[in-house]
Amino acid sequence: MTRLGSSNFFEHEVPFFGVLSSDPSQNPDFFNWNRVMIRYCDGACFSGHPEAEFKNETRLFFRGQLIWEAIMDELLSMGMSHAKRAMLTGCSAGGLSTLIHCDYFRDHLPKDATVKCVSDGGYILNVYVTSFYHKS
Repeated sequence: MTRLGSSNFFEHEVPFFGVLSSDPSQNPDFFNWNRVMIRYCDGACFSGHPEAEFKNETRLFFRGQLIWEAIMDELLSMGMSHAKRAMLTGCSAGGLSTLIHCDYFRDHLPKDATVKCVSDGGYILNVYVTSFYHKS
């Protein structure tokens, strides 16, 4: 029943801040660039591509790679295929997605385009933490 669980609760407009802002005083380098926000919706940083839907007796599977490819195809068809400069960025899970998809992003843009990938805090550790305190 929140935007984290259903697209039914997404905002209709998303404000852009920082490096995505259209205000030249906040973002003098990129304020007039086209911007697209891709909603995080697949739970696996747009990286899943299972061989089959049913694995280990579960109906849970991730197909984020296919979502990513469909989004890229759409953006390329809308004019991104002629980009001279492009930047892929994200934070948190979006930052990890940026790391995962940077090469794909670069490979699908014109060879003479300047392409940058900026991950804003996308390094996620897979560790179990028992305690930060040692009792003596």
